[in-house]
Amino acid sequence: MSYLQRIKENNNYIEEDKIPFLIYNKRVGQIRKEYLEYILSSDIFVLKDEILTLKESLKSFDERSYGVKAIFINKT
Repeated sequence: MSYLQRIKENNNYIEEDKIPFLIYNKRVGQIRKEYLEYILSSDIFVLKDEILTLKESLKSFDERSYGVKAIFINKT
């Protein structure tokens, strides 16, 4: 397989199946729509106008990190 064929094969990014993830109005990532149900089952995430963010009471880096880590560590 040539290098260009490999690039074409892996160049399948689709923006439409993702929701922007913002903290303090800055985009820090994106979440696939297929994972939204699980993510929103936690009380730390908020979805508004097709934008995912964390609840406002999580102010510090440590609070946000602990909250996000907890939902993914406890995933079964």
